[in-house]
Amino acid sequence: MPCHIRVRPTALIIKNNCILLVEYKDDEGTHYNLPGGGAE
Repeated sequence: MPCHIRVRPTALIIKNNCILLVEYKDDEGTHYNLPGGGAE
């Protein structure tokens, strides 16, 4: 199975001992990432 690697800027946001994560759901399940965007 080929692995796709994507470079992107992200932010680690901590407030009140909690970390902000973005939740994604797809056919493979639920995934969590740091908020960020694409790099050109």
